[in-house]
Amino acid sequence: FSPNDLVVWRANSIFYKESETIDWIDNFKQNDLLWDIGANVGVFSLYAASKKNRVISFEPSPGNYYILSKNIEINEFDNLISAYPIAINDISILDNFFMETTSLGSALSNFGSATNWKGEQMNFSYKQSTISYSIDDFIDIYNLEIPNHIKIDVDGNENKVLIGAKKTLKNENLKTILIELDTNKKDTYLE
Repeated sequence: FSPNDLVVWRANSIFYKESETIDWIDNFKQNDLLWDIGANVGVFSLYAASKKNRVISFEPSPGNYYILSKNIEINEFDNLISAYPIAINDISILDNFFMETTSLGSALSNFGSATNWKGEQMNFSYKQSTISYSIDDFIDIYNLEIPNHIKIDVDGNENKVLIGAKKTLKNENLKTILIELDTNKKDTYLE
């Protein structure tokens, strides 16, 4: 389901824009569990499901969550993908999700702060009241299976996601993590 040019581009660019993510997913064992944190419209969630992997997708943007859900429906992947309209953070809290734009398929939003991925003040067009969980809390509260793989693409809040996953990161069931980082902002990396 691609209702605008940006969503069409996301679907059409999956194999060359982030080919390393495709290669990573291709190395999963069938039936592995992927957590797709910052799923956007779900291109990687859908790709992993097409390879018979189970997926939990997290996308707090209302428009992107709609596209993600519609694509799960259209592809009949509701038996493989569970999608949640929540943010993943270092703590479980109610706060705002700040969006530069609400265009379907857009990115570069931020949970909890009106700053962009560069750490600069964001000129946001909309803020959505949103619930967030840390990874550890989400697993503990809902008694969930530890993921085998975690993809983190949260445009500047990667450290917060990792801080909220201390227990999960130590679990032997977690095999791999893929994190999208800005290599020019090494001061924001965890030690």
